[in-house]
Amino acid sequence: MLTEMGLILRPGLLDDAVVCAAIEAACFLPSEAASYEKIARRAEAFPQGFLVAELHGEVIGFINSCAGNQPDLSREELKDLVDHDPAGSALVVLSVAVHPDHQGRGYSRPLLTSFIETARHQKRQRILLLCKDYMVAYYLHFGFKDAGPSASTHGGFQWREMRYIL
Repeated sequence: MLTEMGLILRPGLLDDAVVCAAIEAACFLPSEAASYEKIARRAEAFPQGFLVAELHGEVIGFINSCAGNQPDLSREELKDLVDHDPAGSALVVLSVAVHPDHQGRGYSRPLLTSFIETARHQKRQRILLLCKDYMVAYYLHFGFKDAGPSASTHGGFQWREMRYIL
């Protein structure tokens, strides 16, 4: 899908895992960032939950996810695809990242909007994600609801759980 910004949104491929891991490392602290191996595993296990954004032929951002039926995101094992069920009622966002060189230009907006539409098309019931406090307002803008502090302490931090009911 080509956006009005010249951004191309497309399904992620296993070949994209290297650049997506580099973007992840540029956007998150080492204790938070998923490794190349984790991103590649996610791309292989659940390609329908992996979306990339390209600008002028360069991948500049991505979203990856898993699916399941869990009611919340308190289990760290989710990031390793434990209990991943491709037919699950919820999409669990594992990473939303736009390379820092391209942040602040609105590129995450079509990426996230397309992901929400994909979840609708897949007949999911909800989208779950974790974010830090400073990102809550951003996700509220898209229709997510703040479900409060998460029991997850991924990377040694306190997170907020966000839910989007489809």
